[in-house]
Amino acid sequence: MPRRNRSQNPDLLFREVMDERIERTADFSSWRTADPSTLDRITVFVTHRCNLQCGYCNGPHLTWRVGETDRKREMLRHDLAVAEFTRLLHEAMAHATIRHIHFTGGEATAHPDLPAIVAAATEAGILSSITTNGTAGPDVTRALIEAGLTEIRISIDSDSASDFDRIVRIPGSFDRVIASIREVVRLRDEEGKDVFLVLNACVGSMNLDAIERILTFLMALEPNDIKLLVIAEEK
Repeated sequence: MPRRNRSQNPDLLFREVMDERIERTADFSSWRTADPSTLDRITVFVTHRCNLQCGYCNGPHLTWRVGETDRKREMLRHDLAVAEFTRLLHEAMAHATIRHIHFTGGEATAHPDLPAIVAAATEAGILSSITTNGTAGPDVTRALIEAGLTEIRISIDSDSASDFDRIVRIPGSFDRVIASIREVVRLRDEEGKDVFLVLNACVGSMNLDAIERILTFLMALEPNDIKLLVIAEEK
């Protein structure tokens, strides 16, 4: 299968997608239509847990001791159940066509039943994607793609194992992320899986001086796309 230069999932970066979506949104906002006939993207937080401790992150798994402690503890205790996701999905589908569901967290792959959730979306004819830190490894990555995942966005902020592990504060993380990326590339190129690989790199004071080298490294990993995400840092 030829390598895609665009994801199957609707992406606002492209002009024709923006124009078409703006027109439909304007109709709904001005009451020319009573209900949106199409939901282009639904974002689903399957868990708020995460196995990394990135210095720039403000997720509840790192900040539960600093304000709203009870609420954040409750968030961390409950993952989205497969049955609950399926129920909500069918309720939404009764009112509108859903084109794309993006699964995130926390760390989405910390949810033990994520492949089953992705499979439920696939069975409903809906495109799906995830943002992940990639540390779950090749087996989980393969299970998600075999469940029908059409896009996977893996975060990697350095080309150096020591620097990356320092950023995420969990030793050995870099090697697991690289293994996941290589498995996606193998499934795409050798087994013909129609999956779109995006590498996300957060850019801030911790890696700005190495960004050219990091970008060269990311390109060599052969993703379909690369996104540089600028971190808003406190002075």
